[in-house]
Amino acid sequence: MMAGTYHLELLESVETEKYIGNIKNSSKNKKDRIDLWMVAGFSYEVDGEPQYHAFPIVIENKIYAREGVEQTKRYYNAMIDYCAAKGSDYSPNN
Repeated sequence: MMAGTYHLELLESVETEKYIGNIKNSSKNKKDRIDLWMVAGFSYEVDGEPQYHAFPIVIENKIYAREGVEQTKRYYNAMIDYCAAKGSDYSPNN
């Protein structure tokens, strides 16, 4: 639960079918495409000190399809690499 004043903003355009090879150069599988990708920024205060985090939001739709071999793991690793390349303000874990 979050209480207080915070601000959420979209930092990058929403993309559909985002090829993870553009994120993680080691991906050679042309089928590695995230269904919905966006990056949000979240700002708030803790004890009067401003805090800021940016994070990708990844949605993979599996209604009529099965997951590929380690597909979720590949997409998660691509997100981690993306955050690492962007710097300390980007964090999927905070």
